[in-house]
Amino acid sequence: MTMEALPQVCFLNRRVNPPTMPAPEGRKGYNRVSLHRDPDLEVAAARWIAGGESSLHGHGDSAACYCVISGVIEEERYFPHPDGSYHYERVRLEAGQRSDLPAGAFHKVKALTDSVTLHYYMPAPCDATEAVPAETLKLLIEAKARSLPQKLGERIHERPAAA
Repeated sequence: MTMEALPQVCFLNRRVNPPTMPAPEGRKGYNRVSLHRDPDLEVAAARWIAGGESSLHGHGDSAACYCVISGVIEEERYFPHPDGSYHYERVRLEAGQRSDLPAGAFHKVKALTDSVTLHYYMPAPCDATEAVPAETLKLLIEAKARSLPQKLGERIHERPAAA
């Protein structure tokens, strides 16, 4: 299977009931179950409670795709640029929508409602929630700061002066 085929598989899986999984427990707010794993591919499902969120993480040298089967997810994602910097985006994904992350990207996922997601990784990652290296975290913070609307500063200056 190729990454190009994953969107079609994701679409087909929207019609399939998610695997029976235990409810998330503890502070994490989600439960992840590996459904298939070989050296070239891992497929996993996650069940989320509203407000459950992952840590900021990457998938190492693996490309990732995840599909929202049910519910609503918010994702903060950081895409690598060839110059070593990152591009930040925050998106809202609803049932039937997907997120594609190239190798070297990082993201944080939060469930806005009870949700189920289906994840594909190629090749199978050594660690599906690899921590962000300290030197990279600084670059991610800079990318997020660059994404803030310029008008935010303008609005502050537009406030009427106190009499």
